[in-house]
Amino acid sequence: SSEFTTTPANSDALQNAADSMTWKPFPMVCKPLEWSINTRIDDDGVEQHDIDRGGYINRMPGIANQLIHNNKGSVPSQMVLDALNRLQNTGYKVNAYILDLQRDLMTGSWVIESFMTYEAATYEDEHKPIVDSEWLDTLDKESDEYKNAMIELRNFYHNQKLDEKKCDNPRRTVALAQMFRDEEAIYTPWFLDTRGRLYPVVEGLSPQGPDYQKALLRSAVPVPINDDTRRDLLISIATAGAFEKVDKKDYFERLLWAEAFVQSEECRAMVDDPMTYKKWMDADEPFQYLAFCKEYFDIFVDGVKDYCDVFCFRDATNSGLQILAGLLRDEKSAYYTNVLITESPQDAYQLVADTAKTYMRDDEWMKNRFEVRDEARIKKNKDRKEDEQLPYRGFAFDFDIDVLNRNHTKTQVMTTLYNSSPLTRRENVLSALKKKDNVELHPDDKGIVVSACIDAMSSEFDKALELNTWFQTVARAAMENDKEHLRWITPSGMTVINEYREPLYDKVDTYAIGGGHYARLQSDAAGQVFLQHGWGEPKVSKTLSATSANYIHSLDSSIIHLGLLDLPAEYPVFTVHDCIACIPGTVSKVVPLFRKAFHNVVTSQPLVGLLEENELDEQLTPPEMGTADISQCLDSPYFFC
Repeated sequence: SSEFTTTPANSDALQNAADSMTWKPFPMVCKPLEWSINTRIDDDGVEQHDIDRGGYINRMPGIANQLIHNNKGSVPSQMVLDALNRLQNTGYKVNAYILDLQRDLMTGSWVIESFMTYEAATYEDEHKPIVDSEWLDTLDKESDEYKNAMIELRNFYHNQKLDEKKCDNPRRTVALAQMFRDEEAIYTPWFLDTRGRLYPVVEGLSPQGPDYQKALLRSAVPVPINDDTRRDLLISIATAGAFEKVDKKDYFERLLWAEAFVQSEECRAMVDDPMTYKKWMDADEPFQYLAFCKEYFDIFVDGVKDYCDVFCFRDATNSGLQILAGLLRDEKSAYYTNVLITESPQDAYQLVADTAKTYMRDDEWMKNRFEVRDEARIKKNKDRKEDEQLPYRGFAFDFDIDVLNRNHTKTQVMTTLYNSSPLTRRENVLSALKKKDNVELHPDDKGIVVSACIDAMSSEFDKALELNTWFQTVARAAMENDKEHLRWITPSGMTVINEYREPLYDKVDTYAIGGGHYARLQSDAAGQVFLQHGWGEPKVSKTLSATSANYIHSLDSSIIHLGLLDLPAEYPVFTVHDCIACIPGTVSKVVPLFRKAFHNVVTSQPLVGLLEENELDEQLTPPEMGTADISQCLDSPYFFC
């Protein structure tokens, strides 16, 4: 790094960094400007790309005005921009029923999934320890009783401040929705990342936000009721509720469950008075679940609507593993991600969990793990004092194996496909056990449970993991051939630059670090502030580890791009990465277009293109292909379910 000097460029960089943090993007009440790109050859024979600005009508500070955030050279095609423009043209209205409910909830203290509200009196009634102040004054301040009481009170006040802060996002969302509740249509600009993934610019009322934000958004263009509307709504009720794990069952079972529930007095009471009848609060996606039930009653029971305008969701099943299955024609991966036709939905995450449990019930496997555990204990004890030695636990194992399920292996499976480190996978499993089921493992048992999950993933989906190794081989070969980055062209025509470099910094002396924040400023442990001014040499290790994830994400982006381009204009739709949001009654028209896009992407020989684009086609060959009939994805009922 070098010393910071005051120049116009450096001053502008500081101002831009400040600007990017002083403005939060709102929805628009008119359609955003469309983006377009023109390609030309300059006087030196170099291809240049001129992008006509879209999004917000007026120029906005910071990243809200950028088409590709944190871009290092990727260039979208007009096809990609047409897909982005398609999303920008989707209009929304505020769901007043959900908004009024959320406003009522704001008067108390609630925790409903990620929707948290805070009101001092109700919060204290529920959480504050009962400690009489006069009694406390009678205690000896050195007594254990006094100290324990004070610890309880300190913990309460600490948690109270944290929970109050967690309520900021729901509070802002409700205020923003109230601001736009009477608008006939609101819109959001969208942007790309360097791999082509699509994101809305808006904050607080985002179609890619948590459940409580998605439920606030209706389509500004309603869809007339048709023969499929009722079925689509019932499936959405069952899936969003996920009671009795019905969301993992086939469509027939979901329809049976939802049909029985909407005919119950409990459902009627819940829709009419959700503050009193709270079953919806226990749903997997509570606010969307309630919105679907309300829509069903409005249309099919009370008859106050002859159209549908709530968005329902159809999700790809682990899109990373689906794409790897398609590229490799791997039968097993394709089967367990519903690429192939099956009678009921398959679940790769549960398969890994079940296999991990099998390992932990296998005496020979566990014996090996106990030996590894004890070797680690002996090694740690060499650096410990005699009275701090870790005890020998022999064959003790306190974990309830039956607790392990798909919720605990899901993130680990996904990140493994993207070449995550063993440490990351360990954290994935342990944090999921804690968060989902409040499971606290004995420190000595953590390694065994994590190893079982990692070994299960490796044994069940070994072919997919071999492709990770192949991507690293490609990246290493490119770097050894003096390439500074990898590049490829996606099936939707986007040029992706996969580049990582060491950052270059200027040191900055500032008094603002304690009270201000600049987006581009970083500080070290000693408080020294740095302003990045450029990039140094290629970061080879990062290039090797990130290529797999970036390449797969660029292909799942292409699937979304191509699917959006085939959609008729009259179908309201938005996307959440590999999840499609559309209106009940249009699912059977919309979803097949994205299945077709998947088929087109994985059969376009993209791995051959990757080698050719990086001049490695004579040095390396694509991995060996399996025998799976990928064309089944076109008719697979649980591919996007």
